[in-house]
Amino acid sequence: MNMNCCSTTPPSTAAGEAHSIASNRQELPCRNLLDELVAQSLQKLLQDALEAEADEFIAKYWEVRDDQGRRRFVRNGYVPARIIQTQIGTVKIAAPRIRDLRRNVSFSSMLLPRYSRRLQKFEEYGKSLLLYGLSKGDFLDALHLILGEGATALTDGITTRLRDRWSKDIAQRTSRILSGISYSCIQAECISLSERYAEQKPCLLLLLGATTSGDLDLLDISTANSESEQAWIEILTDLRRRGLDKLPIDISQSCGNLRSAIIRTGL
Repeated sequence: MNMNCCSTTPPSTAAGEAHSIASNRQELPCRNLLDELVAQSLQKLLQDALEAEADEFIAKYWEVRDDQGRRRFVRNGYVPARIIQTQIGTVKIAAPRIRDLRRNVSFSSMLLPRYSRRLQKFEEYGKSLLLYGLSKGDFLDALHLILGEGATALTDGITTRLRDRWSKDIAQRTSRILSGISYSCIQAECISLSERYAEQKPCLLLLLGATTSGDLDLLDISTANSESEQAWIEILTDLRRRGLDKLPIDISQSCGNLRSAIIRTGL
């Protein structure tokens, strides 16, 4: 995978620069929401993996009791959060703490050992894998790349728990109502995928919003055959059905067909 533009037309300005799409639309500066999305998604992915690992440990020993008949292993909050360095900046992770009532077994993550402070393999390829996973609701390939040797600790039970969580996350994201949310800007991006993960749809189309309160909001991320007007129309039509009525938008040079799609859908 790579982070190149889907468009075959060479960009005349940097990707992400604001462009007006009609004379009555104001150009709005917007921070780099794509980098924020990648950082937030990476942090959530790692945290979810640690949670699933802890839950699987508890489930494995669910019937084990101490001398007083109590469950021997119980969740007991979190260890102090640690900072993980990546090539896109830092993420903060808090590993779950598990208490052994007999105090002779100590739980420690095998996915992300306590001494881990840097992710060496998270680069452009890792970003694309993470975003592809976000579009499909399955981050397993990205997680294997990110964890490196730690991925050998991904048991079937942990994987099942993660996929259940990812399935719920994508269902919630793609069905939520957008009416009543005010955006200061919305960014559109198109990212090329390699043949291995493209599944005959070699592009990722993204719409990312910054709310007026400053929060990042992923409106849509979808695979497409190309950055076409029809692909954008399908995305915009669904967003309008869910309540989106305004597009204060910054358009990457890789998303030239979005302009006409906006006019066609009346957003």
